[in-house]
Amino acid sequence: MNITATKTDTANVLVVAKIEAADIDKNIVKAAKHIAKTASIDGFRKGKVPLAKIKMMYGEQLQQDAENQAIQDVIEGAKKDLEINTADIIGDPSFKKYDKVEDGIETEITISLRPTIEVEGYDKLAPKFDEPTVDD
Repeated sequence: MNITATKTDTANVLVVAKIEAADIDKNIVKAAKHIAKTASIDGFRKGKVPLAKIKMMYGEQLQQDAENQAIQDVIEGAKKDLEINTADIIGDPSFKKYDKVEDGIETEITISLRPTIEVEGYDKLAPKFDEPTVDD
């Protein structure tokens, strides 16, 4: 998986990623193993369903889940590279490009961040006053 994350300005991050087909296949096998442990399919004991049967029955859903997990991994990798706090992300990431090619997925994702605002000169705005003194 190739991830390139760059800050376009103080409030936006552009993530360009190339997700390899091998990474998606790993995610499919991982999801299929998870389903095989909990699936109840006629003719098989619970937890003993072969992966080939799971892939045959849930193939399309496994593919979608694997691609979704790969996108989540890309976003997490970008956050780690640029040291972005999760609380600083505003809204959901938006896709500029999502192309399935024969050797994987090419994607460009824009992540919006909470802007950093540096406040200066606010101490000069407070009016000056004389503090009254209390006598006996």
